[in-house]
Amino acid sequence: MTHPQHALRNALADPTIRSVAIVYDFIPLEFPNNYLADATIRKEYLNNLAILSDYDRFISISEFTSRELQGTLGILPRVCHVSGVAVRDSVIRYSGSHPTNARYCLVIGGGDKRKNVELPICAHASSTRLNSLKVELKIVGNYSEDAIDSLRALHLRKDGEPDLLQFIEGVSDADLASLYQNALLTVCPSRAEGFSIPVVEANANGCPVIISDCDAQTELMPLPEYQFHPDDAGRVRALMESFLDPRASARALAQQGSFWTRFDIAAVQQRFWTALFAPPSEERASVATGERGAVSPHVARELKPRLAIASPVPPDRSGVADYTMATMTALAKYAKLDLYTETQGRIANRAFVTIQPLSTEPYTNRNYDGVISVLGNSHLHLETFKLLLNYGGSSIAHDARMLHFYVALLGDDRAKAVASRELGRAVTSDDIQGWIANQRSMPILFLSEILEASQQTFVHSPTTKDIVKNLYGRETVHLPFATYRAQLPEFVGQLGRVRARELLGYSKSVRLLICLGDLIADKALEECLWTASVLDGWGVPIRLAFVGNSHPDTTAYLQSVADILGIGDKIRFSQGMVDERTYQAYLAAADAAIQLRIYKFGGLSGAMLDGIAAGLPTIANAHLAEAMESPSYVKRIPDGLSPILAAEKLMEIFESDGRDSFEDERRAFLQAHSVDTYAKRLLDGMGLT
Repeated sequence: MTHPQHALRNALADPTIRSVAIVYDFIPLEFPNNYLADATIRKEYLNNLAILSDYDRFISISEFTSRELQGTLGILPRVCHVSGVAVRDSVIRYSGSHPTNARYCLVIGGGDKRKNVELPICAHASSTRLNSLKVELKIVGNYSEDAIDSLRALHLRKDGEPDLLQFIEGVSDADLASLYQNALLTVCPSRAEGFSIPVVEANANGCPVIISDCDAQTELMPLPEYQFHPDDAGRVRALMESFLDPRASARALAQQGSFWTRFDIAAVQQRFWTALFAPPSEERASVATGERGAVSPHVARELKPRLAIASPVPPDRSGVADYTMATMTALAKYAKLDLYTETQGRIANRAFVTIQPLSTEPYTNRNYDGVISVLGNSHLHLETFKLLLNYGGSSIAHDARMLHFYVALLGDDRAKAVASRELGRAVTSDDIQGWIANQRSMPILFLSEILEASQQTFVHSPTTKDIVKNLYGRETVHLPFATYRAQLPEFVGQLGRVRARELLGYSKSVRLLICLGDLIADKALEECLWTASVLDGWGVPIRLAFVGNSHPDTTAYLQSVADILGIGDKIRFSQGMVDERTYQAYLAAADAAIQLRIYKFGGLSGAMLDGIAAGLPTIANAHLAEAMESPSYVKRIPDGLSPILAAEKLMEIFESDGRDSFEDERRAFLQAHSVDTYAKRLLDGMGLT
């Protein structure tokens, strides 16, 4: 946009020449009085803008610039790519911990007014603490003598100490790296950027950074606790003062992580050349074609949409991994799928065109019609979560609450910050620990960051959809939970059930009650024991099996409770992870299941779904049953979890005609909750049908 483009018109009109524009920003349009006040300059810029729309392909330096390009000129998203900007190796010198004796704040500025160095100057000057501790403010950039005099005068008017304000120019890369490394923090106050290289350089050198909330900067570091409005000197002053505590620096470095690695030379090169040499688009990018908005490239050509899936898969041992493989295998009939995963080991390639290590690639590759981040409440989803927050896309939220994820994987401070923002009040560590101890008391779901980052968030429960709407005012897409476990032929029908009992060692005369899934406190395990105790007291030959992985301490505690209740010899626990054949044998052999939850957030139970799919009569508390959209052979008890009422419902099941009486209802449920139906509804929710 700097030089006249008229000489290129013939080349741009030649269909045999592929033309590519590298787009930095549209800042002159944002500040026309600063850049376009002269009529000649304004005319030339607008002419260049018109010619820009004639290019075939665009490589922008940020997602923000790419969105501006699409919105300003009506460019189709399918021809827009993002490379980012590389941080030079010569500016990276960081090799140790952040210094605890840092005594200056750093700003990388310049003579352009939008760089907004006045803001940190005012914040620094007005801080009694920074001045009394002789904390300097160092500003790097080329300034005229008049500009420096004016800025020094501003600092003095705000009660600043003159000796604490320094201007530095003409620094080498090595010196710049040293400035970052030894700074208390770097302040990036710009009002507008196409890409903010100081943010990345500071992070690459282990320096905490605070940023103005202009879009190009928040795209790089989407952490509200380290952001400020470009006119809020009070907020900047408070943030600068907070870093006088070394613990604040350590916390910031941990939260900000190493996002700079997305912009090392190799990563940017790969994105750039991939975009440059991608197959040419079938049409020019201009809205002269009559198309506007986000048009999916493959759908527009009546091809299967191409999707990227970020998720764990088997051999990772997790319900979400199994679920992803099953549902994506169904989706592969309707879309081309590439898997991006941290799963190690051999992956059975049943559904995916390619399988690649998890990276930024799917989130920045414009050749995809969509990227789906599959999220659960475990460490297997941490990197996917971070990528979603940085780059967006669609998400499937398997868990209705993410408290444990935040506390265990992101830390107590991050959990408190998110909770404080969701509640609109300060949240303490005591609050967090109280919610962990009693999740029924938790007033929020810790879903705000996922909801804000996602173009669409899919949830598996209508209850969760309603709760999210009430708590956050955001719409989600209800995607009914799919049944995905195929019944082993050896355990089908009456003979299969007999075979399963023989395998597990249960006689025909006992009533087998099972509780499925990992043994955790949320599942009201003691109430399950009390229910078995009530049945035993009524003379029922009851046997209770906990079919799921557990911690030895949990097993020992539950066994002690069972012994006290007098049913210790009637209880069985699985040892370690349950193999598939044993798991399905229990589904076939059991007379009934009991699945309870002590919280009410629309959370689901994959194990309970397995039971429903197998036609196993089940006792569930009302909230869980409704969230699962359960059929009639799931018997509800109140959420107060009364063992006596549960025992009464089980007696009704034991005295009924058995599973065959609701076979038609089971088949109807399987059809409505099939993986094929799931796949179609997922594509429909993404607007790709």
